[in-house]
Amino acid sequence: MYGTVMNGLSKRGHTQKTISLLWLMEQGNNKPDIYIYNIVIDDLCKDSNLDGAINLLNEMKQKNILSDIVTYSSLIDGLCKLGQWEKVKTLFSEMVNLNIYPNVNTFTMVIDGLCKKGKVEDAEEVMKHMVEKGVEPNIITYNAIMDGYCLRGQVDRARRIFDIMIDKCIEPDIISYNILINGYCKKKKVAKAMQLLGEISERGSKPNTVTYDTILQGLFEVGRTGDAKRVYAEMLSAGPKPNICTHSTMLNGYFRCSKFSEMENFMKEMADRSFSFDASTAGILVNTVRDNPFILDTIPELHSKNKYFEKQFELAYTTKLPMFLHIRAAA
Repeated sequence: MYGTVMNGLSKRGHTQKTISLLWLMEQGNNKPDIYIYNIVIDDLCKDSNLDGAINLLNEMKQKNILSDIVTYSSLIDGLCKLGQWEKVKTLFSEMVNLNIYPNVNTFTMVIDGLCKKGKVEDAEEVMKHMVEKGVEPNIITYNAIMDGYCLRGQVDRARRIFDIMIDKCIEPDIISYNILINGYCKKKKVAKAMQLLGEISERGSKPNTVTYDTILQGLFEVGRTGDAKRVYAEMLSAGPKPNICTHSTMLNGYFRCSKFSEMENFMKEMADRSFSFDASTAGILVNTVRDNPFILDTIPELHSKNKYFEKQFELAYTTKLPMFLHIRAAA
């Protein structure tokens, strides 16, 4: 019973309550086992309270409660996120001495942590080490290294990892493609990103909203508004359904490229299709109206077709009332 309750509390982020229940168990007859300790240790690690988690591990040792791969994986993941690599090495050695051998998830945690800190070459060394130990990297491992290189702007190295993965008969998933597409778009290599978009369908997979939103933003960044409109039309016809982020990307893209007529047409299209508006959409519109008062002519039509947008725009309107009064006077 305690385990079920504590697991539920853990999923809701109630670390202090799980600690309190652990203390109650320790004081009573129903002594906590490894499963219970793992729940609390994982909670402490997620809260970045590594000192508390390690103290609990030491308490387990004193009570002769054997730790397992779950215990060490939680601790290693927490330490990686804090960049405490020496402690990670110590825990790895401790695991092996206890005949607890790191699995692909444990290695991938370290690799992902290194990549997020910009230590991608070190991450590749860890991957070589895991292969030497007979543990094969999986799609999550490769994605972590690809993302690490893209974060450093080294998209060509990320592509090399992508190709190695395919050579090893590991099929890339949509996350793999999205990582590379984002990397290419940030380097303004939109043509290569578009090639990957086509490759997704050729391999029998489907782009998601993140894929399309990234491509759209990349196209607007290089001023290819016509291609962005075409890709958006493809999204409408083939799926997935555009969301708030997509709409904001389109509106912001037209705004940044000074394509105000296209922006006005797009807003009317959104209203006709009953697409939703939100605060960020209204915010983009506020910025546009500041320099382009003619957009105000579109507002009544949008109001009549989307009440939520009306509320959001009025909120933005009232917070910038002096600016709008000036605009209306000038118009």
